[in-house]
Amino acid sequence: MPVRNFFFIVVAFLVCYACYSVAVKNRYANLFAEAIDIVENEALHGVPSDQLFKSAMEGMLEGFDRHSRFITGDSFKSLNEDLEGEFGGVGIYFEPVPAKGVLVMAAMPGKPAELAGLQAGDIITSINGMPTADLESRAIRKLMTGRLGESLEVSFERDGVSNNTTLQRQTIAVQSVQGFARLRDGKWSFIVSGYPNLAYIRLSQFDKASASELLSVLEDLPENVSGIILDLRSNGGGLLTAAESICDMFLEPGLTIVRIKGRKGLSVRESKSSSEPLVGKSVKLAVLVDRQSASASELVAGCLQDHNRAVIVGERSWGKGTVQNVIPMKMGTSALKLTTFSFWRPTGPVIDRYNKDAIKTGKWGIYPNEGLAVEQDALDMVCMLKRMHFREIGGLIPEDKREKILSISRDNFLDRINDRGTPDQKATMPAKQDANAEEDFVDASESDEDELPDREVVPQDLQRDPVIEKAIEFLSRVNIEKQAA
Repeated sequence: MPVRNFFFIVVAFLVCYACYSVAVKNRYANLFAEAIDIVENEALHGVPSDQLFKSAMEGMLEGFDRHSRFITGDSFKSLNEDLEGEFGGVGIYFEPVPAKGVLVMAAMPGKPAELAGLQAGDIITSINGMPTADLESRAIRKLMTGRLGESLEVSFERDGVSNNTTLQRQTIAVQSVQGFARLRDGKWSFIVSGYPNLAYIRLSQFDKASASELLSVLEDLPENVSGIILDLRSNGGGLLTAAESICDMFLEPGLTIVRIKGRKGLSVRESKSSSEPLVGKSVKLAVLVDRQSASASELVAGCLQDHNRAVIVGERSWGKGTVQNVIPMKMGTSALKLTTFSFWRPTGPVIDRYNKDAIKTGKWGIYPNEGLAVEQDALDMVCMLKRMHFREIGGLIPEDKREKILSISRDNFLDRINDRGTPDQKATMPAKQDANAEEDFVDASESDEDELPDREVVPQDLQRDPVIEKAIEFLSRVNIEKQAA
């Protein structure tokens, strides 16, 4: 027998053996494929095989738990963007203005929109020939984001004069670590206005750059800082590794950060602090949480609270104590987000609201320290997000235009919310696009739908932040007591 023929026979045998092994391991695989063929060929209403596969995958994982799912299309892109902390866009903050177009609220320094000449106050009237007057935020965001390097033809009005320009998409990094006030150059001030010895740091998510960003901020804080407010409100989670690294910055070596467990509650690993703290105990720490703080946020808050390194201010957190692993499929165009582990705070209390003991006792999540709880309703939550948004963009708007542009945004917001239409808060924030993630991460689940209470939101609600005020009160009191001692 020729050697070449013998080689092909051996290869064919190995392929057949591999297929046989897979079939033996999962006797339902062939049945699943057969069912798809039958439905595709025999059903009254024809459905493409890829849609049948997607539906089958979603159905399989729907019955597994509340957090596992099959991810593809825009959802897959969005997940990756969150974990990577960057997207392909043009670098503007915008807000739809009905019947007019898209208001440019601010342009990021050095990004495509600014480089192409767009300024705060401009009204974008069309994007690639598509009129924007009646477009919703989601559609506008989709037009602006996309493949890196692609160009956009934009028409806009300034002081009643029509103009045209070309923007070229580039990578836009999303800062997960933010401060108390935005500066004109795009950087942040991390010192609380009126309190030179207090720092404020907001962590919006736990992505690949979060730990290094926070490290840089902590290293640059003035020596006179005696207290830090770490704001984890509405932070739905992110990478487990980022949360562990951030805990390590505040703890003495050798302390338990988190315990990871697998099936039947068997221990998988225990993470411990490994280096000298970047911030010593002489600097007091207040961590802010709310009902939307979940997963990695709860890991950090629970760890620092258990070791008496921080007090918790706000309200009980969401209650998600499981870890999902994103497993790519179909050559990186989709993935399984599969619950693989649970995580537990150092002292052991249950975090996950769906844990059987939590269901019995009603105790789960991270609770504020005694005397530091701040009651909030759904309207308070929405107003808090708007306040954060104003802090994010305020310094980027030229001073002579700032009040006018923020007033437009504030009035639109108040009109929508007082008409009881829930505002799309992300509509005015940069969209994100294009990333890849293969690490374990903890992320927020869809939250309960809070009903908006029957009260009117007034401008004052967008100015005061009772949770930050409570944290400042605590840290200031501790500082006074320390000085008196």
